[in-house]
Amino acid sequence: MTRTYHRETSYQHAGRKVTTTGAAFLIFSVGLLLFLTAIGYFSTRLLSEENQRSAHEHGVELLAKQIDLILGHRLRVLQALAKDHLVIDVLRKNVDPEGPRIRLLLNTANAISHTELIYIIDRDGTTVSSTDIADVSIVGFNYAFRPYFQKAIAGDVTVFPALGVLTKKRGLHLSAPVYDGPGEMPIGVIVLKIGISEVEYLIKEKDDKIAVVSPDGVIFSSNQPYWMFRATRPISAQTLERLKKNRQFGGAKIKPLGINLYDHNRVSVDRQSHYIAQVPLHIAGWEIVSCQKTEPPMPLPPFHRYLLGTVLCVTGGLATLIFFLAANIHRRRRTEVMLCCAEDKYHSIFKNAVMGVFQSTMDGRFLEASPSQAGILGFDTPEQLILSVKDIGKEIYVNPGDREEFIRRLGRDQQVKRFETQFYRKDGSVIWVLLSGRMVSGIFDDEPFLEGFCVDITEKKLAEESLRRERDIFSRLMETSPVGITLMNTQGIVTYANQRAEQILGLIKGDGNPAGYREPAWLMADFDGNPLAEDKFPAALVLSSGKTLQDSRYAIQWPDGRQVLLSLTIAPIFDASGNIAEMVSVFEDITEKVWAQEEEELRREQLFQADRMISMGILTSGVAHEINNPNTLILSNTQLLSDAWKAAKTILDEYYSENGDFLIGGIDYSRFAEKLPTICARIHDGSRRIKRIVKELRDYSCRESGSVNNAVNVNQVIRSAEILLASMIKESTHRFVLDIDEEVPDIRGNFQRLEQVIINVLQNACQALPDPDRGITISTSFDSVLDQVVITCRDEGVGIPKQDLGHVMDPFFTTKRESGGTGLGLSIASTIVHELRGVMEFNSQPDEGTTVILRFPNEKCE
Repeated sequence: MTRTYHRETSYQHAGRKVTTTGAAFLIFSVGLLLFLTAIGYFSTRLLSEENQRSAHEHGVELLAKQIDLILGHRLRVLQALAKDHLVIDVLRKNVDPEGPRIRLLLNTANAISHTELIYIIDRDGTTVSSTDIADVSIVGFNYAFRPYFQKAIAGDVTVFPALGVLTKKRGLHLSAPVYDGPGEMPIGVIVLKIGISEVEYLIKEKDDKIAVVSPDGVIFSSNQPYWMFRATRPISAQTLERLKKNRQFGGAKIKPLGINLYDHNRVSVDRQSHYIAQVPLHIAGWEIVSCQKTEPPMPLPPFHRYLLGTVLCVTGGLATLIFFLAANIHRRRRTEVMLCCAEDKYHSIFKNAVMGVFQSTMDGRFLEASPSQAGILGFDTPEQLILSVKDIGKEIYVNPGDREEFIRRLGRDQQVKRFETQFYRKDGSVIWVLLSGRMVSGIFDDEPFLEGFCVDITEKKLAEESLRRERDIFSRLMETSPVGITLMNTQGIVTYANQRAEQILGLIKGDGNPAGYREPAWLMADFDGNPLAEDKFPAALVLSSGKTLQDSRYAIQWPDGRQVLLSLTIAPIFDASGNIAEMVSVFEDITEKVWAQEEEELRREQLFQADRMISMGILTSGVAHEINNPNTLILSNTQLLSDAWKAAKTILDEYYSENGDFLIGGIDYSRFAEKLPTICARIHDGSRRIKRIVKELRDYSCRESGSVNNAVNVNQVIRSAEILLASMIKESTHRFVLDIDEEVPDIRGNFQRLEQVIINVLQNACQALPDPDRGITISTSFDSVLDQVVITCRDEGVGIPKQDLGHVMDPFFTTKRESGGTGLGLSIASTIVHELRGVMEFNSQPDEGTTVILRFPNEKCE
């Protein structure tokens, strides 16, 4: 009984256990089902929110990549233009910035890159060339204040969003520096302006609220109109002043947005909750902020949060995996759709590109070709080109070796840029093309193929050949020109000179500057040799007046005293703004012509002087005769009066002793008797002096002047000249010294001509004395070493300036023109000394006087 009862009890217990276990399992199953349902519901909500945020962020990242792709293509075009030699020549001012060649290049690049505007800015920030713009031109506008110019001229490639100065449209300004050579400072900037329309098209396609925010926190673009130019955070007054000054946002007034987009993952916009996603752009400091609307999740009680955390440890992994696999599949499908759209867009660019785009195998077969490439080679369609050409090197290249060289460079460098060659078109005509390409590996195999660009440059090559021929003609004309031609900048530096100009001006190429010349050693002077003030230089006159200076005469003085006389014409060359950019000068060396004219004038003056001397001789002879007759009477009567006085004095003395003093001629006899002999002696001496002067004048006018083989005593010549200039010497100085060496031998010459030289030297010495206390010494001596007779005249006058000392014997050179000097005295004197086989030397110091030395050989008369 006891055992049976125990078994039943066990069975009941087991039944109850089974029942309990089944009920528990049922309860557990129901609970688990409810739990999993709740977990599924809440997990779905949580995962949905996480997927929404993730998809939101990926969408914004994709938008940022699309914007970066838009910028990347334009940046490659920009960098290619910055290295183009035509752009460099425009900034060098070697090419007309408004010419058809640069416009063709810029307009072609503008069409290829789908930009709104391309323009070139020089170092000063002034636009020198741009693409065609309807109804407006930006050439001449100054953009030096724009940050994108300032950064590019400093050497950085810049992407700068801003509001257009003229168009008042928002756009992206891509700028890059243009270099003249490696290691040099930029000579200018090339700028591409991209419209914001492509960016805004991408933004407007989004349902989210999207803003493109500048580093200063100002919204530059948005699909929410009332967000435009709003500040997402407080902006300092200094920053506002800077934005106003560089006009990045034009004249728009920047107001606060009123929405904090940075503190949390969510934000309330228009009283609705939105997720926030922030992605930076490649433009430094710029970012995209996107707000996506979301439904607020159902709040969970603490028990459910704890329960969810426990169950997720067991079952969440599988559910999460499945969910994320589904989400990834969905995201991948969405990404594939967007990639297809992007592929369609860039395929459209490939089809519509102006330059030729192609892909080919390494053995010479076309894989792909754009319509432009087919058109360049004369085919109607790309398919016709691909099917018709089997070997590019033999059928397309004029020189098949160029194809081999192109492939060789690709194998070495993986890419080739700006490779010039000639192609055959379908009709057999030959064109010049510019190739660029790179080596690309296959997607499904490792076999490489060639991807390249082709531009038809036939017109450019023809233009370059025409320009080269014109330059060759111009160069030959310049180098064979009989006159000097130079080109100088506004600082007066010569940048070009033809061969004749280099000869005349002594120009030497600069060591470090092949385009310029070293500063010459000569000084610019007027035609009389006087140094010019800086504002009187020909270039300064042209710069100040803006007018051509024609047929002006100037002189250049070399340090060795050599002088070159020039006939100069200088004209300004204006830039596009009307300012003088350079000056061209044309000049001729007229030194020999002027000297010939002066020599002719000297001959005429010498003939005039000779004729005047003849006339003066005739006049002197007549005057001397007329003076000599009454002087002879005075001389003879004076002696008679002296003898009579001696006889009468005895009688008058007796009368004086007997009667005392009496008057004779109103004078007491005692005084009269003392003075009369002296008066008679003075009258006699004066009459004899008159006789001697008359004799010298008659001798001076009657001496033979033709022969230079007479024996001449230089001492007699000097004494004769002293007599003729006695009055001038007496008025000029109280200290006239005549130091005569009586042992000096005679020289072979002409008395009258040597006398004319001595008279001229003495006259100049007298005129050089500032007051009578200064002296003059004239001496003669014999130099036994050189066997020469030496005449030396020293004065204590004002002296001769160093710059004038080399010109004192030049015809018509004088510093006394205001007082009537002609500049012929010393010139004629030097000619006479040369005819007498002598030498005339000058030594002088300012304020210390001048020494004139005449040296004549000791030659016997024939």
